[in-house]
Amino acid sequence: MAYVRTVKTASGARAVQIVHSSRRGSRDIEHIGSAHDDAALEALKAVARQRLAVGQPEQTTGWSIKKFVCTTRRYRTINIQAGEHTLTAVDPLPDDLRDALTRIHDRGAH
Repeated sequence: MAYVRTVKTASGARAVQIVHSSRRGSRDIEHIGSAHDDAALEALKAVARQRLAVGQPEQTTGWSIKKFVCTTRRYRTINIQAGEHTLTAVDPLPDDLRDALTRIHDRGAH
C-alpha cells in the first residue's frame, strides 16, 4: 500500500512524502520535496499523487504500463467547432480497454 503524507521539518517547512508500506510493517519513504507556503505544498502533493497514479493501472487492471500505453495510444477524441455547433469524433474503445478505464476511474472515486 502507498499513500501521501506531509510532515513538519526541523526548519519549519512541510515535507511531502510517499510512504510504501507492506503487511509485514516495513516501510519505504520517498521524499518528494519541502515547502514553506501553501501553494508550493499543494504543488508537491499533486506531484506525489501523480507518481502514485503511475502504478495505478497495474494494480487496478492487471495490465502492465507498457500494455496500457500501447493499447490507449491510438484512441483520441476530437472536437470540431462549426459555427455555433461542436462536433465530436470519438474512436470506439474495445471492451477490455473500456473495462480497464472504468476500474481505474472507480478506484479514484473512492
